[in-house]
Amino acid sequence: MAVLTATLLRRSSEEPADEESVAEHPLTTKEGWRRFVDKEPDPPALLSDAALAGLDAAGRAGYDEARMEYHADLPLVNTPVIRQVVGTSRLLIQLNRHQVSARRGVIISGASGTGKTTALSQLGRAHELAARKRHPADQHRLPVVYITVPPAATPRMVAIEFARFFGLPAPARANLTDVTNAVCATASHTKVDLVLVDFTDRSHSCS
Repeated sequence: MAVLTATLLRRSSEEPADEESVAEHPLTTKEGWRRFVDKEPDPPALLSDAALAGLDAAGRAGYDEARMEYHADLPLVNTPVIRQVVGTSRLLIQLNRHQVSARRGVIISGASGTGKTTALSQLGRAHELAARKRHPADQHRLPVVYITVPPAATPRMVAIEFARFFGLPAPARANLTDVTNAVCATASHTKVDLVLVDFTDRSHSCS
């Protein structure tokens, strides 16, 4: 088990422009995760002074708003810590490919606000993009699963979060075994090979 201490410079924004879509499909769903992986900020066209002068008030307001939205969601800085997290973790993923048991894991540990969630999500994004390159024709593959749970989460709570990511029904009366079996079957069918669990403790957390 590798333990990495995270001290990052800035967080990623992870919020698509469509706020209603974010509310419906957060990062902890397969739709929200894919949107996060696919997202590439598109810089607005830079107008000349003459073109700016020709804009009316509404046009200028729209132009300024587009620029502010772009600058509020600039690409993440690839810091040395993020490179270490991604590099170390992806090496362990490769070593795990042929392991039947005793697979290696990673804990990203650090004080609150140091960017553990950022490092975790960037690891998942890098792995999924690499998996897409290896299997471009497989549109149904879900190489990464991402969930968030409190540190005191029960096994049932964790299983429910995995089910929610896949969009599986999880009735209140469903027992842990049924939910776990459904999650495992879906993960096997969609070829999941990286599971990310983000603990959301505000005082001290590790991912």
